[in-house]
Amino acid sequence: MTAVHSGTAHEAHCGSSAARSDIAAVLWNSSVPPEGFADDCTHRYRASVLEQYKVYVESADRASARRSTANTFFLTMNGVLLTVFGAVATSQTHAPVSSVVCVAIAALCQCLVWWMYVASFRKLASGKWAVVAELELRLPALAFSSAEWGTALPGRRYMPLTTMEQWVPAVFAALHVATACTLLIR
Repeated sequence: MTAVHSGTAHEAHCGSSAARSDIAAVLWNSSVPPEGFADDCTHRYRASVLEQYKVYVESADRASARRSTANTFFLTMNGVLLTVFGAVATSQTHAPVSSVVCVAIAALCQCLVWWMYVASFRKLASGKWAVVAELELRLPALAFSSAEWGTALPGRRYMPLTTMEQWVPAVFAALHVATACTLLIR
């Protein structure tokens, strides 16, 4: 370790040397030693696997971005629907029962579709990261499959984002039902 990397500042940023050695133990793929890159055929094969790996990691990242965009759309739609319900609730006029029921049904259907999107993206992400883990077996480092997911996260009470996301449509559905009931009782 150089003087730049010694001391408490580096350890505070990167963790203790014991934690780094734990990560190193699961990061490097022992079935792909450096001498395996010696001949030209092996080099081309490894370059091909690396390129496929990069493309697939990018594909998994784009799927996460699409999930985020879909969540933004559904969150906006639910916000608009709750705003409409709130405007009707604070107005002096009573909304027709059929209108309240139709808007509530539309809101609940939209929440169901949102929940299905979250479930679909969860399955898609699981499949993509399983393929990334399999591709890593052909690479010198197991950055995602062992080092990050296997070492860094289990001790931190990590809850996957999609687990939390699945509750958001249910919460909005409950808000829509409560708001509609309030409007109908009023």
